[in-house]
Formats: sequence, C-alpha cells, structure tokens
Amino acid sequence: MSIAVERESIPRAELLALISNWKEMAQRKFTDAAKSTGMEARFIEHGAMCYFNAATDLEDILKPAQAASEPQP
Repeated sequence: MSIAVERESIPRAELLALISNWKEMAQRKFTDAAKSTGMEARFIEHGAMCYFNAATDLEDILKPAQAASEPQP
C-alpha cells in the first residue's frame, strides 16, 4: 500500500490532533529535562526531540495537501 493511500484513510482532524499531542508531549519532556541533570536530562531531551521531530515531519507532509485544498485569492 502506498503512503498516499494510507494518508487518505486517516481523517485530517485526527492527524492534526496527533501533531498537537506530540508537540505537547515534547514541551512537557523539555520542561522535565530542565529539572534534571547529566545523562538523565540528555535522555529526556532526546525523547522530547523525537516527539518534536515526528510532529514537524507530519506537519510538513500535510502542508502540500492543505495548500492544495485552500481556495486561491
């Protein structure tokens, strides 16, 4: 199955909610990392970056579809 077919089978609202959730999780982890030190902080920051990168990548995938669906001025 191609990515385009999978993308169409998931409602856009669910994907946007997932992006929002991942960004919130990343923010919480960055906050938690600031309360830690050493390798513990680095480990928590790594998790935060994973969530942030996943959210950003999904946003980038959805942007062309959003731009195509918006009316032209």
